[in-house]
Amino acid sequence: EDEIISILITDKEFADESGNFDKEIYYKLLAQNEIDAKDYEQMLNDTIVLTKLSALFNLPVSDNELQMLASNFFMQDNLSIAKVEKDNTPVNFKGEENERKMIELWQQYKDEFKTQKYYEISEYFLPVKKDGDFDKVALQAFYEKNKQDYKDFNGKILAYAEVENEVINNFALEQQKGEANKAYLALSKKELEFQRDLNITDNDVYYPTELLNAGKKGAVLKPFVFDKSGQNGYMIVRINSINPARTKTFEEAKDEILPLYALSVQKERLSEKASKALTNFKGKNIGLVSRDSTRNDKAVDEKMMNDGEFSFFLMNVFNANDKEGFVLFDDKAILYTIGAQRLANSAKAQQYRETLTQNVKNIKANELKKELLERLRKRYAVEIYYEMANTTNAVAGVR
Repeated sequence: EDEIISILITDKEFADESGNFDKEIYYKLLAQNEIDAKDYEQMLNDTIVLTKLSALFNLPVSDNELQMLASNFFMQDNLSIAKVEKDNTPVNFKGEENERKMIELWQQYKDEFKTQKYYEISEYFLPVKKDGDFDKVALQAFYEKNKQDYKDFNGKILAYAEVENEVINNFALEQQKGEANKAYLALSKKELEFQRDLNITDNDVYYPTELLNAGKKGAVLKPFVFDKSGQNGYMIVRINSINPARTKTFEEAKDEILPLYALSVQKERLSEKASKALTNFKGKNIGLVSRDSTRNDKAVDEKMMNDGEFSFFLMNVFNANDKEGFVLFDDKAILYTIGAQRLANSAKAQQYRETLTQNVKNIKANELKKELLERLRKRYAVEIYYEMANTTNAVAGVR
């Protein structure tokens, strides 16, 4: 509370002509901005707490901590590696056991297998009538009235001769608007039949699905300009049904599951093959490498790994705790064993000092936050609450 008072009395916005805090000015200014004094003081309270927490989490970094992280980042391993090829034996999808495993895979990733949202609609199309010769004077007048719509990329209004075909098309649409509106009324009153029924998905680039999204089941949409097979005109649509996206059943998703299952089986085979090959493994020595080393073509050629694979391989090696192991790729496994380790020179640690310092701060701050959350959980019960929005929906949360 003393800190809040200190902030208020030093705020020039609430001071009188003598520079002293004036309570009347304080309450008047808050009232003008429709802010309750209690809410404003609570906001100051929260700001103070957050400032203190920020200071708590921004701990200083010692040289020992920097050296430890530098050792982690820039430790050099003397590696020997070898490649194990993937087993290309076809995967068997038949049998109850395979079916059970595929169902488990579907259950694991079923939220990724969705049907497309689609609309069952009826449409009525009125192609624009451009057969007759339009009055040149009327076309020119139409152009003059709407010439702001005919500009080049630089915003310059184009001459009539440059946009004559576009003007004729737009003029024809303008002339046909009345007929389109009559058809809309007749279709709405069921005095006119729609021309055809079809289904439209959200991925249909030719249909303005934003209009369908805004409509409701049974609604007849007002005429909109539409290009149908290269023919411009007005389209009128009735929304017969809106079918939202849903999770596919296993049977519906099975064709998509098969390649994923095949990949998982091949990965399992490859892992078993690599584990066996790791016994009495020697491999080719590629010398000293660190976490940020780039591929040397003489030591590791393209047939073994490309540049991206090599970076991924090193990341996994330096993140692992074992002296030997393997890294799986889609088509192979790379075995490795660490013969010796060496600390990188101090110059490299100095080069990345700023990055290392920030990493140490982040690590310490994250550890403190985890400790703080754990203590808060022990002190305060976590409650799940539901706020009823309407009769069919509820908003859930945790506090």
